[in-house]
Amino acid sequence: MENKGTNLTPEQALDRLEELYEQSVNALREAIADYVDNGTLPDPHARLNGLFVYPSLSVSWDGATPNPPKTRAFGRFTHPGCYTTTVTRPALFRAYLLEQLNLVYHDYGAYIAVEASHHEIPYPYVIDGSALTLDRSMSAGLTRHFPTTELAQIGDETADGLFHPGEFYPLSHFDVSG
Repeated sequence: MENKGTNLTPEQALDRLEELYEQSVNALREAIADYVDNGTLPDPHARLNGLFVYPSLSVSWDGATPNPPKTRAFGRFTHPGCYTTTVTRPALFRAYLLEQLNLVYHDYGAYIAVEASHHEIPYPYVIDGSALTLDRSMSAGLTRHFPTTELAQIGDETADGLFHPGEFYPLSHFDVSG
């Protein structure tokens, strides 16, 4: 099992999730405003480098914990490996995530890492709560030049028990990648 990045405490991981998420949301809102106000297209190279992406949370366990807790329905591992998910609006889920991460961090010695994912935040998800004022005539241009929801990629394979893990196991039932 290969761990990437620095091992973070649960609190550090949540701070980093919030930081990365806010950076992406702010960058996307600024790019939309530039497009609406000036017709400026988002930089394709910056997009390839993750300008508008969700943060990713990974939790790894090597299986070496003697007598791990087995009576909980949550906050536990059933087998060693790396578990990962993308996280949207981490500030909203902070208390929940902190409880879960504290359990696996303290009881299992889990390794926690946060990094940028490869999945972009769809532009409609950042318009609400922003100062952006858009009209319907802008929708086609925004959809052509900014990340949108890919309905074909949305699925519930993990929740349905149909997901077959490869390098990573799912850390949550629903991920932005499907």
